[in-house]
Amino acid sequence: MKTSWLRILASVLCLIALYTVNFYQTDIGRVARTLWTTNKTIRSDRLDQPIDFGAADQSSCAHDQSGCAYVEMDFDFKPTSEDGDPNLFQTSDVNEGLRAELSGGAIGLVFKDKSVPGGIRGDQIAKGIEVGKWYHLKMRALNRDFVHLSISGSPSYDTWDRAPEFLVDHVILGRGFSPERAFRGEIRHARLTVGIARPPASGDVVLTVLKLLAIGGFALSLLGFAERENAAPARATRPERSYDPLLILRAFACLLVVLGHGMMVTHRPADLTELLQAGKPAWLLTASPWAGVWVFFVLSGYLMGKGFVSGRYQPDRRGIWSFYRNRLLRIAPMYWASVLIVAALVHPEAFEPEYWPVLAHTMLFDYDGESTVNVIGALWSVSTEMQFYLLVPIAFFIVRRWIGSWLSIGLSVLVVAAWGLAFRIGMLNVYGYAIWPRDLYKTLAGNIDLFLLGFLLNFIIGKARATIAHGVAIGFALMAAGYVTIAYASAQGMLLDLIGWRDFLVGVCPTLVALTTCVVIACFELGRVSKPSALTWIIKKAEIFGLLTYAIYVWHEPILLAASERAQPIPGLHSAVWDLLLAVAVTLIVSRIMYLSVEVPFERKKTRQQGVPASDLPR
Repeated sequence: MKTSWLRILASVLCLIALYTVNFYQTDIGRVARTLWTTNKTIRSDRLDQPIDFGAADQSSCAHDQSGCAYVEMDFDFKPTSEDGDPNLFQTSDVNEGLRAELSGGAIGLVFKDKSVPGGIRGDQIAKGIEVGKWYHLKMRALNRDFVHLSISGSPSYDTWDRAPEFLVDHVILGRGFSPERAFRGEIRHARLTVGIARPPASGDVVLTVLKLLAIGGFALSLLGFAERENAAPARATRPERSYDPLLILRAFACLLVVLGHGMMVTHRPADLTELLQAGKPAWLLTASPWAGVWVFFVLSGYLMGKGFVSGRYQPDRRGIWSFYRNRLLRIAPMYWASVLIVAALVHPEAFEPEYWPVLAHTMLFDYDGESTVNVIGALWSVSTEMQFYLLVPIAFFIVRRWIGSWLSIGLSVLVVAAWGLAFRIGMLNVYGYAIWPRDLYKTLAGNIDLFLLGFLLNFIIGKARATIAHGVAIGFALMAAGYVTIAYASAQGMLLDLIGWRDFLVGVCPTLVALTTCVVIACFELGRVSKPSALTWIIKKAEIFGLLTYAIYVWHEPILLAASERAQPIPGLHSAVWDLLLAVAVTLIVSRIMYLSVEVPFERKKTRQQGVPASDLPR
């Protein structure tokens, strides 16, 4: 027993090493490294005159290098006059940096933006600023990566997809680029930090080697432990039926991703915002691609756990090797073939020696969608899933020992759901929405609760004694209600940028979508077998879309991007819908070809038992 737990501990330590390297490459990690190698830090309890911070050494930074220049400010201020549009701070002279300007009871963030007329952009970050009243300003900004700014504790300005480019070569607190722009009022408790963060090199071979060593150590520890595991696992039961509604759930998740990317990114109509502001039901087409990925993750967690809980994979060396082999045969061929084909057709520069390390990272599933050369950006989720696959056997070992009663199952679900909710909300409150896409949405740490909720669902279904009357119909009704809810939240939070809805979308919705997906899966798995009906006929006919979801997910992005370049600009909603339907039709044709030519041949090589449904092979 002692040896077994030592091997589990060794496996966990290897995983900690793996995710430490991953953290090193995130935006939060980059900020942490910046603070460890700060050029200058100044603290002042009270400012009688502006602080001229001077210049940070940016000799190692290219002018437009993402994530190089970092600035952090934290201070209290009380304006006594707004005459002359006084400036709170600047990071570079004129408009080469970030500059906060007070005017008309509002604070604006001014910076260079070549995409707008005049090349200068001003975004309002706070309004209702009163003369003679104290406020607290806190800002973190990483060049061309993110800006998070809050006034008196309330998030006022966050960017994740349009972060400005700025320099930190002349930082001044209490004044702008001229003496006439000096702040009129008091500043106290000021803390300024300026540093240079070396961005994580996408082609850093050393990091890749460290990750592979951590994975190898994990595998050896796990397989050594598995030699002692001979007990047969509990088997989950479900009604036998000739159709598989889980394939429809997969297709539903894929629909959310494709429709969301199409209507909100590649084929976004010019009048979409106006239609939403006017209260038109255009939001019914603004499905959230984020929600589609969350559904995929929960379904993946359920199906991977089911492989062990049902007895398809035994918790011994042979069973674990079979599990990893089948996962690789399922994921890698389509992934590798698609990356190479799209790189050859769209990104031939990926084959140049300069970008070989980047291509190697992508092929090794070490990809976050933000490399120097992004062949297929959506493949970041495959990398996240591959990391979860490493955890599945050890998760089964641990969970099986802990779960034995309904109370332990309920506590486990409650803890996992509460932890995921608290983790996302807490991280967003501390770091702002700037970290959402790279450090929460795309990482295993930000999604592990979704996988685990699906994983734990196996033990609930395994202990369930009763079936659910009309379970399949209830599941479809929940999917429809979920679509309406998430589409509306997506329109309000992502397109109209309403802070309350955005908080709900990124903080609460992942957990809400995960729990709803678990209920839908339970309804499908425990639903009573019904006689042939129109519903069962529709399910059987639509199963093909569930089988094609992996190919559709991989190929929809390059095809939609190519179609959008030919269709731009899209003047209205009607034109956008027709253009998108044409692009989706092409995607289905290509996906069918890739499914038959790549997926099917490798499916025959997998070691699996008879009677395993196709939905047990998630994206």
